[in-house]
Amino acid sequence: MDLTSASSHQPSSPISHPPSTAVAAGATAPNAQLTATEYRLLVEHSPVMIWRADRHKKCDYFNPVWLEFTGRTMAQESGDGWAEGVHPEDLDRCFKIYTSSFDRRLPFEMEYRLRRHDGVYRWLFDRGVPYTDDTGDFLGYIGSCVDVTDRREAEETRRKSEDQFRLLVQQVNDYAILMLGPAGHVVSWNEGARKIKGYTADEILGRSFETFYPAEAVASGFPRYELEVAARDGRFEDEGWRVRKDGSRFWANVVITAIRDATDSLVGYAKVTRDLTARREAEERSRELAAEQAAHAAAAKKSAELEQLNHRLEQALADAERARAATEEAYREREAMLNRERDARADAERATKVRDEVLAILAHDLRNPLQSVLGAASMLALTPEHDKRQRPFNVIERAVRSMERLVTDLLDVARIESGTFAIRQERVDTSTLLHEAVELCEPQALAMHVALGAEVPDDVKPMLADRDRLLQVLSNLLGNALKFSDAGTKVVVRAANTDGAVQVSVKDAGRGISEDDLPHVFDRFWQANRTSRAGAGLGLAICKGIVEAHGGRIWAASTLGRGTTIHVEIPEYLPNAGSGA
Repeated sequence: MDLTSASSHQPSSPISHPPSTAVAAGATAPNAQLTATEYRLLVEHSPVMIWRADRHKKCDYFNPVWLEFTGRTMAQESGDGWAEGVHPEDLDRCFKIYTSSFDRRLPFEMEYRLRRHDGVYRWLFDRGVPYTDDTGDFLGYIGSCVDVTDRREAEETRRKSEDQFRLLVQQVNDYAILMLGPAGHVVSWNEGARKIKGYTADEILGRSFETFYPAEAVASGFPRYELEVAARDGRFEDEGWRVRKDGSRFWANVVITAIRDATDSLVGYAKVTRDLTARREAEERSRELAAEQAAHAAAAKKSAELEQLNHRLEQALADAERARAATEEAYREREAMLNRERDARADAERATKVRDEVLAILAHDLRNPLQSVLGAASMLALTPEHDKRQRPFNVIERAVRSMERLVTDLLDVARIESGTFAIRQERVDTSTLLHEAVELCEPQALAMHVALGAEVPDDVKPMLADRDRLLQVLSNLLGNALKFSDAGTKVVVRAANTDGAVQVSVKDAGRGISEDDLPHVFDRFWQANRTSRAGAGLGLAICKGIVEAHGGRIWAASTLGRGTTIHVEIPEYLPNAGSGA
């Protein structure tokens, strides 16, 4: 982002050199082994404008949101080209902030105006953070921008409204207006306060408003009572005799309004006093002397004028409130955008963790069968007799099939996650399918000395399902139950009709699953015993994907020491139900 000279630096894709570590505000960006696809999707589909600069302060990437905003190409924006869109009044300030932060390797935040594709300048909030590679070498900066024009305009509108309100207050001399802090001390006043009450500026500012009451009223706590009512109910209004500094009395209408901020915390009070002595005297004379009708009419006219002025004050307050609400909404939108940015970073970190788990599983689960293949192949080379070669052949076949199962499971998980997993539903006889699954798992059960059986009622309904995929689910569940069953126990698969579906349950009498682990049994690569290498942890995740592709559901119930039951619910077959992939 060197703004002093043009650059011929060519833009590069963020996929080619993804950052490994970003040092900013305690946050960790995706590490250096984030896949190209994941990094590209994160950057290109982010709702905010994203840029990247190399270690020489030259920008070498802008995401599609940035390019769409400016209406320019990557080549036009790269190097220092982006600076052509910065408002001339903001360019020097931006340069100083950026270079100072860049030289010290510190995160920075700034706001400036950038020309949109339609020629309009919009205010942007820009946040940049340095990033390094795995060895800690500095690579450059990554930044994100959000449009804050609406928020700034709302703040300016609110400021103008507040200035207009203050000007209007100062011009109203027939009202005594005092602005009080939360403790009841005067923080602002108008000319009417001195005119009506007779106090000087020095006698008003910083004084408690109780000063303007007779001693007996202060002693009885009456002024404090007014504030308590206003704080509780939002408003206090009273009409009666008040006393000026010189001791003279006047009839006044007093309104005290509590002012609260967006969190409903008390900020202070506005106290408005109207001198109604003339009106009161006119009304009294009107009652006593019918001949004074003219004076009464004049007082009524004055009252109407006061009401109109009061309406103008209320309108000014309403305008200020609307401006404040607009500002709050702009702030909320900004926070929402920042939250989405943080969520995107968290998703990237989770994707990195999943990738690491996949690599660890592949490294372990493929190494063992490969070693078996190599060992058996060596034995074949050293065994001349044909009959003695059968055992190495068997070892090779088992190892290859183990690797084939792992690769098949990984492909199924990939299809499920990408939404390309397909099934073909047709009428499947439930009883036949369950007994076939039991037959497939009987050799494993015999080898482990575990009893295996099926309990299927005669009236069980057929299912609308992909027969091969459902057989895969049942074989997986039965194999899993046998794996965690002790010798001498029993594994049972049962079927029952439910409302519009068939429920199949696989129950074992094994050690069970803890309450903390139970919510994770269908997660990819999850295993209750992390030290066990009995499998990759994909079986139940694939079962869940297959069942949900059928429009069914799968869940687990377990008690430690008493075994686990996996329930599967598949829609029943109806004669008029269609089938398809």
